[in-house]
Amino acid sequence: NVLGYPAGVVPFTRVRADEAVGRAPSRDLVEQVALKVEQGSAGLLVGVQVVARPWREYVALAVMGAIEREARTQSDYPQTPVTP
Repeated sequence: NVLGYPAGVVPFTRVRADEAVGRAPSRDLVEQVALKVEQGSAGLLVGVQVVARPWREYVALAVMGAIEREARTQSDYPQTPVTP
């Protein structure tokens, strides 16, 4: 990362089919782009990024481990190999 802080990303869940729809068509450019991005996103991974203070790698790793342990108990936890 740009700042050089200890950081990492942990897979947490997947986009559910009912979360990938529901945005009404709009004339607003931002809404149009958001709708385009959401279409076909069901099944994609959702991750959590963890960032710690400089020289505190152990904090980032501990938090990432705790998040992963909790996420693994969920039925929609992304298993490897990743397939949409």
